[in-house]
Amino acid sequence: MKIPDARGLDATHEVSAQIRSGYLPEKSGPPFKGNVLFYEGLDDSMLNHSALFEKLSNTGYRVIAFDYMGQGGQGGSTGNMDSTRITDIPQIGTLAWNRHARDLQHFPGKTVIGWSTGGLAAYYAAYKGLVDKAVLVAPEIAASSAPGKNLSHFALDLQDKGFQARHAWKIPASVKGLALLPSDASQEVRAAISAHAPNFQLTELNEDPTDAILTFIQKP
Repeated sequence: MKIPDARGLDATHEVSAQIRSGYLPEKSGPPFKGNVLFYEGLDDSMLNHSALFEKLSNTGYRVIAFDYMGQGGQGGSTGNMDSTRITDIPQIGTLAWNRHARDLQHFPGKTVIGWSTGGLAAYYAAYKGLVDKAVLVAPEIAASSAPGKNLSHFALDLQDKGFQARHAWKIPASVKGLALLPSDASQEVRAAISAHAPNFQLTELNEDPTDAILTFIQKP
């Protein structure tokens, strides 16, 4: 899989990596309700979220996920996470969606759940109108805009996109969202989402967000 360098910190280049993707199928008992795409966090794995995935599967959703470059442990994706940019994540997600989604003719709606760093990527996907619903779980949009000299390219990009998310990304009114924010989330983050994402609901994040996520994605 070829992943373009979307940020341009270096000379433009392409990175070759084998991306692990897959899906947890919907359970056969309840009627099929649609597909859900998951963006993981930093130093994470698509195998770390079984409680959420199984809850969605048991309710009739197919859960599609993938590991970022260099993530997922043994058997995960190859490459170096430092070659990834936030804007790459929805692009890779689209490839995984196109490969694994079921019955898009009857269930065309695209729902994405983003965890931490994946929450920032999900917010970007919402900004670009690439999804119909977005769930942000502790989204990483509060990184400092003054990164210092020795941070990695990915960290620089994370801080740059976090700044853009807080100040420039206007989410289309057609995109519905749920932002699950930890109690220590800054007022700047809360104010930015409230001002720029008119159809996003802000909710306090608790230890187990699965019920809140499921309730939201089942709403029409």
